[in-house]
Amino acid sequence: GVLSFPASRSDRLSIPQVARILLRDLRDAGVMEDQLQLYFIAHSLGGLAVKEMMLTARENQGLRSIFEQTRGIFFISTPTSGSEAAEFISNKIPKLATGRLMADLKTIGENSFLQSLQERWDDLRRIRDKQPGIYCAYETKSTHGLMVVPQQYAEKFCDEAPEALKVAVLLFF
Repeated sequence: GVLSFPASRSDRLSIPQVARILLRDLRDAGVMEDQLQLYFIAHSLGGLAVKEMMLTARENQGLRSIFEQTRGIFFISTPTSGSEAAEFISNKIPKLATGRLMADLKTIGENSFLQSLQERWDDLRRIRDKQPGIYCAYETKSTHGLMVVPQQYAEKFCDEAPEALKVAVLLFF
């Protein structure tokens, strides 16, 4: 099945809130009772939500089986270190960047949420027993002259070197 969440630049939800919604949806769909093998393919912001979702599931006894049932995660252009595009939009066109999700995407240097997420994710990677497998890819084409999630922002904390995809992120405003 497909699990998704609506997101917009004015969304008031934080990434941890989105992760909790996704976990609830998985639980309500019965994946814990069915003991399914889970695989996640996450693009951009969705990758941050999946990371938070996996960390929350692992830390919560009532949801831990979601983490344990997950066999693989494929992140596509997940901005593990934030996005300079989000930073640019927030600084230059603040009326377009009114939501919490845009704040969560600012570059990691001044982003305590991403700093914490990276630390927790790195801890999880070190203690897991190669499950779930963690794979990454990044986009190589710019969108309107801007690389939304460049390689160095998308390649951290994967099991193998990330794959280059000859596609670009589409921005809708």
